[in-house]
Amino acid sequence: MKKILFCFLAFSGMLIVSCNSNKGKPPDANRQRQSEGVQAFDTCALNVIDFQSPICNRPGIGNLAVSKAEAQPWIDHFRATYKLAPGMQDMYWIDSCALGFLWDFIEAKKTYNGVWVTFACNGAGTNSAIRFLPTYDSAGHHVSDWNAFTGATLPTGCTTQAELFDTNKRKAKNFRGFFRKEGQVTEVTGLSRKVWVDTCVIHVLRMAINAYKTNSTPLDGVFIYSASYNTALPPGRQPPGYNPAYQQSTIVLVPSYNCSNVDGHFPAWEINQYIVTLFKNAMKGVAGPAAAFNHGELCPNSCHTIDD
Repeated sequence: MKKILFCFLAFSGMLIVSCNSNKGKPPDANRQRQSEGVQAFDTCALNVIDFQSPICNRPGIGNLAVSKAEAQPWIDHFRATYKLAPGMQDMYWIDSCALGFLWDFIEAKKTYNGVWVTFACNGAGTNSAIRFLPTYDSAGHHVSDWNAFTGATLPTGCTTQAELFDTNKRKAKNFRGFFRKEGQVTEVTGLSRKVWVDTCVIHVLRMAINAYKTNSTPLDGVFIYSASYNTALPPGRQPPGYNPAYQQSTIVLVPSYNCSNVDGHFPAWEINQYIVTLFKNAMKGVAGPAAAFNHGELCPNSCHTIDD
């Protein structure tokens, strides 16, 4: 039986009710609500369970198989370096329904090898956003299928995140113009247009969410954090398109969960650490650098064409 301990923490003049679970394990006081600019301590612990995960020994899994200790400096660096532009967001949240639709879509097609997480915006003065663009291989390049979701119908419950699948080229170009300032003397060279991840990454996320469906603390989606490399990556960890001359931006994927007694979503860094351990164990004794720990592919350096 789990022991429930109610305690009261005073924070900024507000009273926050919290509980401690998971066999006496203290809650992670560093996990904070990341929405609406409000800080609130997480009040329930996540029970990490074993689940069967494919070992994605291909570039891109590093966006997910990364610990909080390694990722947090990158996330902080992005906020200090690139979030200065008005409207630039540093975090996006995708619910489990939208993620499930994405996986079912690319799995059914069989021709897609991954997804470009593409940055977009509606126009000047609007917030940055993300779009998912399925890709297929062409001579070693990941080519965007801009017509992938044309005519696709999202399941009931996913419609609130329909914009994730809006493959409007104009909105992607808006991001390049308003945030990257392409073609201007003030061009933000290190800010990536998009980051590619392998289909296996989407598969792992879907499997994790499914494994937790009946858990007392279910996973409910995925955070996509914008991050940037504040220090040079060592050989074996450098993704395609990486240029050490720039502190390039990338993304960090973290499953999310919610607590029944607190409104909001919380990053499940425990799941990332679990996946890190799985991959490290799987790669023991493997000669050469492990492609699994490369972090995505960065565009424009790794784009199929200059206008992709």
